[in-house]
Amino acid sequence: MAPKPGLASSRGFALTFPQPQPKDPIWRFTGLEGLSMWMEGDELHAGGDNGSSHYLPTLMKYKPLVLSRPTSEDTPAMCQWVIDNMKNPMPRTGRVSVYVNEPKSPLFVIEFYDLVPVAWRGPTLSTESHVVASEEIEFVHRGFKFLTEKEKTE
Repeated sequence: MAPKPGLASSRGFALTFPQPQPKDPIWRFTGLEGLSMWMEGDELHAGGDNGSSHYLPTLMKYKPLVLSRPTSEDTPAMCQWVIDNMKNPMPRTGRVSVYVNEPKSPLFVIEFYDLVPVAWRGPTLSTESHVVASEEIEFVHRGFKFLTEKEKTE
């Protein structure tokens, strides 16, 4: 069954930085996990008969973003980029563009604030397995937003 037009599929995600540094690569990925947020809070019990409580929001939390793809000739450069950025962390804004039909305009773009790589996981290699070798890069961040059509082109 073919995917419906306008629906995101696993055709690709691209990670870019609006203010690129000289060694910043632009990577394409096939997997994206961790796009979630939640509000932590404190529960305040009401006095009197103790029949109710109130929830007081305190802190927005975000799961780490994990991007994955099959290994390629770019794997050593990606790993070295992560090493360099872990040794000298500089939180930056990053954008993940979600594509349906390559290389046309993205279906949507998600902007992440203070993105910092915290892990790289390489492939598990085995001559007994017929699984495609893949790699992952994990980022922590301080929040995200979906960009409007106007913001996508800025």
